Amino acid sequence: MNRTETRQRLIDFGIAVPIDGQFYLTGADLRWANLREADLSRADLSQADLSRAHLSGAHLRGADLTGASLIWANLTGANLCNATLSGAVLHGANLSGASLSGADLGGANLNRAHLRGADLRGAHLSGASINWQSHDLIAEILRRAAADNVSRRMLSGLILISHDWCWDMFLALDIAPAVRDWALDELRKWVKEGDNAPTVLTTTNMSPDDLRDEADRQS
Repeated sequence: MNRTETRQRLIDFGIAVPIDGQFYLTGADLRWANLREADLSRADLSQADLSRAHLSGAHLRGADLTGASLIWANLTGANLCNATLSGAVLHGANLSGASLSGADLGGANLNRAHLRGADLRGAHLSGASINWQSHDLIAEILRRAAADNVSRRMLSGLILISHDWCWDMFLALDIAPAVRDWALDELRKWVKEGDNAPTVLTTTNMSPDDLRDEADRQS
């Protein structure tokens, strides 16, 4: 969908859009809007309500989505490279296969967000609320922290490809205690109150027996 078609789609949805080709949509009510494959690159969507909007394949490169509500929005395959999503609420949003390279997700709410296959390279994640069931997000956090350490990077890669594994499988892995403890300590840095983080991340100094018991409870 080109810019002209996108503009018409927005007008059809009742949104006033200037004819200069720029989309200034601050605070716009776009709940349930069908913007599939729309060209919203560099659009100002700060504080907009895009809850449950259909944005699969949308072009949002460089868009400003500061503080926007994207609760349960469909963003599969969307291009969000270099977009600003600081403080955005992405609870339950489907970002599978989305390009988030260079995006600013600082302070964003990613609880229950689906990120399988998303490109998170270079994305700013500081202060974000984490979906603790997202293999891709957890693997990206650990990959960055691992630097050039092969054993740590191998664990990150294992988590990335093991979508059929849950926390109980991770806790039961027969891996070097130093690598396991490093991973848990790194992930603890991202825990926030009320984010449903696994107990193993909210409790420090768990013994091997405690870890096995926790794995049994998680299974």
